[in-house]
Amino acid sequence: MVGSNKRQNLGRKSTETTVSLLSQANRFIAQGQRQAAIELLEKSVFDYPHDRSLLSALGRLYLLDKQPDKAVVYLRRALSEFDSSSNGNDDYS
Repeated sequence: MVGSNKRQNLGRKSTETTVSLLSQANRFIAQGQRQAAIELLEKSVFDYPHDRSLLSALGRLYLLDKQPDKAVVYLRRALSEFDSSSNGNDDYS
């Protein structure tokens, strides 16, 4: 049980961190500081390389910045993380 609670707390902490980072990136974008948002998300992806939300956000931001080659890299990584976390039991029918 202790291990389970510890994992839940780590998951919550990770989610809170992701939400905070995405909020900060959105503030940069709203202020017209797209490059600052890119730099923040690049560092975040380095720190949290398996976070699908951060990978996807960085990919979409590169699309906004008209850098499709970089966007594809991060969007594919995000999809890859989704595939690797799925255990094959998802039924979307």
